[in-house]
Amino acid sequence: MGFGRVDLPVFNFSFGKSGFTTRNGQIARGIQAMEQAIANLSLRCNTADAARALFLVSGPAGEMNMEIAKEIGIRLRKIAPQATIRNGDYPREKDAIDVHIIFSGLSHLVKIREYYVKSSNLIKEYQRRRENSENDQREMADLGKTIPALA
Repeated sequence: MGFGRVDLPVFNFSFGKSGFTTRNGQIARGIQAMEQAIANLSLRCNTADAARALFLVSGPAGEMNMEIAKEIGIRLRKIAPQATIRNGDYPREKDAIDVHIIFSGLSHLVKIREYYVKSSNLIKEYQRRRENSENDQREMADLGKTIPALA
């Protein structure tokens, strides 16, 4: 999972600029937020191994357009060619464009492999401790048999 944010300028100096120029600036901000999200992934992974990817773009409605989602989708397709890519947008009034990216179905994660090894070792340790506890209980029961009953 990764998160990227690009702050929007406080003042809009798009007077006299064409719609094309304004739209390109919006797309560039969306791509910049996406690149930050990828750089800030919570786990080092090879995105080409992902089976699925999801991204969510949020920001002011006036700053968001379908070209941002389309361009982010194209770029994600390049870094995760086998993934099924889903997307969404969440227009809201704030002064930044946010992009959240989630990759799933990753097959070659060293950290996850380490968790599997640790968990299998912990299971063996748990079983050993349980057997020791059962042996201790049997020994105590055997010792208790030699004590006469007080009646």
